[in-house]
Amino acid sequence: MSEPNEKTTNGNIGGADDDLERLLNETDPNVTGDLGADESGENFHVFGTTDEDLTEDAAELEQILNEQFPDGVGSVHVVTPGDDDGPINVEAIVNRGETVAVTAEDIKRVTEASKAVEEDIKEVSEKAEVSEDDTEDSSEVAEVSEEDIEKAKEAEPEDIKEKEPFNIGREILEWFESLVFALLIVQLVLTFLLRIVMVDGESMTNTLQNGDRLIMTHVAYEPERDDIVVLDSEAANKVLIKRVIGIEGDKVVVDYNQNHVYVNDEEISNEHIREVMLDSFYFDPQYSVDAGVYEYEVPKDTVFVMGDNRNDSKDSRSIGFIPKSEIMGKAIFRVYPFKSLGRVD
Repeated sequence: MSEPNEKTTNGNIGGADDDLERLLNETDPNVTGDLGADESGENFHVFGTTDEDLTEDAAELEQILNEQFPDGVGSVHVVTPGDDDGPINVEAIVNRGETVAVTAEDIKRVTEASKAVEEDIKEVSEKAEVSEDDTEDSSEVAEVSEEDIEKAKEAEPEDIKEKEPFNIGREILEWFESLVFALLIVQLVLTFLLRIVMVDGESMTNTLQNGDRLIMTHVAYEPERDDIVVLDSEAANKVLIKRVIGIEGDKVVVDYNQNHVYVNDEEISNEHIREVMLDSFYFDPQYSVDAGVYEYEVPKDTVFVMGDNRNDSKDSRSIGFIPKSEIMGKAIFRVYPFKSLGRVD
């Protein structure tokens, strides 16, 4: 057994007496007596405690303290009747009172710490139980997720499913269906939105050439100056392609002497014409205002048109004003020949 702690001083003996008495009384609730009692006699009882009780309790207390604090507060030695081959030495106990008092306080602190440890252990156990419950819930969620995955696989798009073996018959059928659908779309567009027309003749050179294929639009079209239009002329008894020079209300003057055309007294560009204009004397003479000069007032709901090849064009100078109702649409794009592919203007 280790030696007793030697830190007790005379100044704190009184407090040590009280702590020792409290410790002994806590050991046996029936303890009575006083530290000032007679210390002599083989059968001396401290606060009514017998030698046998004190010996057993002291041994048990010493064992507990040394187990709890093997290094923290030092070894504790409790005097028992068996020490020094004599009766209980109360003075020795008192001299060790500080050690006993400190040890009692440490016992209380250890008890509280033990309770705290027990609470921590209980809390950890509860958390472990909650974690197990969460794990079970996660397992259930995982099972649901697997079902969802299977459903997702069944509903996945064609491009991420496993490819089926190549079937040439099915491929040909799919291509044929696509082609028919494309042709149907083109037909609908050409019927209701666009149409393809062919240039017939030289009346629009150098802008257009004989045999050109043009895309024409006719949806909600309203003719404007300088547009290239496709018209179904009743007077010419054929489909013509011409350029709009004037619209209703305009005054158009054609001066062959100056090689100029004026619209509302403003000269228009000659960039489109093929060559210098010549008066062929077959134009309607009622519009002649001077030698080689013709003036036209465009009536309501009509237009005045001319070909860019003005010396070889059957247009409003010979067949008259063109009713809007005869205009089929506006040429907007040349699709053939491919070398001339592009917008027309």
